[in-house]
This record gives sequence, C-alpha cells and structure tokens, in this order.
Amino acid sequence: MTYSQAEVQPDGTLNMPEPETADDGRPDLTRAKKRASLVLSVCLLGFIALFVFVSYDTYLCTPLTENLHNRFVEAAKITAFYLSYFDLAVLAVGVILLERFGFQFLKSRPILRVLFIFAAVCVLLDLLNPNDESQKLLGMPLAGQLTTFVFMVYMFAMFFIREEGFLLFLKRTTLAVSILVMARTVLLLGLWSVGQGNFAFGAGATLTEGDSLVVFAFFTVLFLSLYFIRRRQLYLLMWAANFVLILLSFRRSGMYIVIGTNLFVLLLHLLVRVRIAAIIRNLAVVAFLGMIGGLVVLQTVSEDTTQYYFNRYFGMFMGMGQSPSSKEQYAGDSGHFEESSSTIAYAFTKMEFWGYGGGTDARINIPGATKNLWVHNVFAASWLYHGVYQFLFYALLAFLMCLMALKIFFQRKRHDERFVLLMAGLISFMIMMMIVWYSNPIHMAESLKLRVLWVTLLAAIFRITPDNFCVLFDDPVPEEAAGEQA
Repeated sequence: MTYSQAEVQPDGTLNMPEPETADDGRPDLTRAKKRASLVLSVCLLGFIALFVFVSYDTYLCTPLTENLHNRFVEAAKITAFYLSYFDLAVLAVGVILLERFGFQFLKSRPILRVLFIFAAVCVLLDLLNPNDESQKLLGMPLAGQLTTFVFMVYMFAMFFIREEGFLLFLKRTTLAVSILVMARTVLLLGLWSVGQGNFAFGAGATLTEGDSLVVFAFFTVLFLSLYFIRRRQLYLLMWAANFVLILLSFRRSGMYIVIGTNLFVLLLHLLVRVRIAAIIRNLAVVAFLGMIGGLVVLQTVSEDTTQYYFNRYFGMFMGMGQSPSSKEQYAGDSGHFEESSSTIAYAFTKMEFWGYGGGTDARINIPGATKNLWVHNVFAASWLYHGVYQFLFYALLAFLMCLMALKIFFQRKRHDERFVLLMAGLISFMIMMMIVWYSNPIHMAESLKLRVLWVTLLAAIFRITPDNFCVLFDDPVPEEAAGEQA
C-alpha cells in the first residue's frame, strides 16, 4: 500500500485503505471475513446442504433419493422462472459473493477470461440454434436456458471475485461440505451394515447416485492429500470411510476416479518425500483392516453376490461381458462397454455444426436395442446435443488439465510439498472425471450439481498459487515464496 492509494479528506487528513495482503505477502482474509454477511452464510448453508444430499441422477435410486429430487429439483421449480430450489441457492451464492467482494475481470488470469468468454459464446450459440424447441421467452429459448444462466453467474463469481473473497469462500465451503459428506458417509455405511442398502444391483449397495458418488470421489482424494499435507490420522480415517463407501456402491465411475486420483497423489508424494516409512505403514494398516473387514462382510452374503462384487469391478477395466440373460449370470461389464461404443459410433455419424438443440428428445435408436439410449460419451454427446462449439470447450478443458498435470509433475521440486500435493489432488480428479466422461451420458458433466463441482475446482486450480495456498491452512508463507516476494 502506498500514499498514492490514500484518499484526501476535506480536513486535509489521509484516509488509508485497509491492506489487501498481510505483512508476509499472503492475502489477508481479515477484510474478507468482515465483508461476509449473515445472508451469505444462510445462503451457503442451504446451498451446501442441497449440494450434498440432493441428486440429479435418479437411475436405480432409492425412494429417499427420488423424493429429495422431486422436492428440490423437479416439483420445486417455480413456474414463472423454471428454477429449482438448488438453482436459486446457486444463483444467490454467486450474486452475493459478487456484491460482497467485488470482481476483477481485467486483472484476472488470461486463461480464466478465455474460458469464461468461450463458455458464454457456447450459451449464445445454443440460443441461436435453429433446432432448439425449448420453451420460449421474449421470442427466444431463454426459459430452457435459465439453469445455464445461473451456472454462468456462478462461474463468473468463481473466476473473478477478488482473491481474498475466493479463498475465504473456498476454505469455509470445503470445511462445511466435508462435515456433511462425512455425516452422510457414516449414515449410509450404517444403513448398509444393517441390510438397508440399495439392492438395485442384486446385492446391497451403499449408494447408487452417480453425481453424488463423483462428489464423494473428490473428497476421497482430498482427504488423502490433506493427510499427506497435515499428517493427521483423522484425514486417513475419513479417506478410508469414503473409499469403502464407493467400493460398496457398485458404480464403476466413482471407483475408477478414486483409483486413478489416489495413485497419482501417492506417486507424487513418494517422489517429493524421502521419509515415507510412516506413510506406508499407516496405509498398510488401513489396507489390512479393510481386507479383514471385507472378508467378514463377504462371509455374510451369498457366493453369487461375492462373485458380483469382483466381476463388476473387473469389467470396469476390461470392458468384458455382455448384458446377463438371467440374474444368475453375472457379467463383468453388464453390456455397458457395448452400449457406450454403439452410441459413440452413432453420434460420430450424425455430427453437424448445430446439435439437436434444447427441448428435443436427444436419445437415439440403435438397431437391436430394446429402448432408445443416451449417447454414453460426454464429448460426443455435447457435439450431438449442443454443437461442435460445446465439444471444443470440453476438449479445451481436457487439454488444459493434462498440461497442468505435466506442469505440476515436472515442477514438483520447485514448490512447497504441500502445494504440490494439493494441486495433484485437484488436477488428477479433473482428469479422471473427464476420462469417466468418455463412457457416461452428458448429465455427468452438465447437471447443475456437477457443473458447480467442476467449475469450482477449475477456478481453484488456476487461482491457488504457491504464494497464497498457505492461507487455506492458516500457515505462514514458505520461506522461498517470501524471499521471492521480497
């Protein structure tokens, strides 16, 4: 702060503004905390609760999931605005963050400006799509895009609110969501242990909500990263609980994300730290206890159910098996690989600049299929449903995440180990999620719940730096960073 930033009062005195950074050079959250209001806290509470407990994916769901979905996502839509309660919560959070903390568009990182403008162009082209048949407002299909507009407001807030406001939001929201995620994890594991799981797959599953399992997968890798960073056993226990929850879910996408992200974080940890004996010992103890627990659990179920556990996850990697002709015929892939391949091939034969557009039934009829199917590939589906522009946007995200992964890998020795592990968790999750997009319908990328997740992580990857990450942990700035700032 300099005297040129001061305001001259009528009496001739200088009114010095509050500093935005602490004496050690890191962002100062004191002013951001003062700007946080009760209204923001209430909106965040509703936003976080709905984010954790409400699902957009009702495939093979429990009655409770469907009830929450109908109450907060479908039936709760306000007729005049076509928005659900979750839409309103996301919109309120974005608007209040911008009002309380302000924004810096021109001073933000160029890549964030490029991504936001690209996303805005995609929305505009969707509105101009001649194939669009969604509900009209003022002669344009605005009503069908209102949820997307809500998402754009939230994206603008995540990308461009002032640094101290973003870090405060990220810190508090992550803590609150972690608490609710663990509460739900304990509840679901408890219900499963007494035989109250979801039996949609022929054996007791802990959870079948695809979008919620992606969220749980993220917190699994986050807890592992935090364990390596903070060395607290509590994080290891939280990681183990979430890992078991996803393992017993029977949903392959969540499990695939967990395995890939955990291995990448573990690899980087082993590469940047020499003293790894304690870490390996603790992981071995957890793995041993988990194996013993798994054997005990499997003793209580039938042989067919045990086979189902193993075959379903083998199919996740091998793509083997066809749809079973009877309940006793357990195939590893259950026909999913064939379904994905067929729908992707169909999509590539139908691609033009303009997609099907909103308001149309974008499911396709594959010869020999018993029902119309969604295209099981987010990249192909985005081209087929929206247009080539949306495909290019997702392809750009995938390319950027691969570049960031290479950057953090080859520059791991230049930065604080904690920063490397944190970024490894965030980047590896984004990459694994996009790999999962390859064999999943488009709602795995474009439901508002998952949009909120990946755009928040995208902002974190590009806005957290070696100079400001310590604020998230209330730690001092590393000596090398402080020296560079000096």
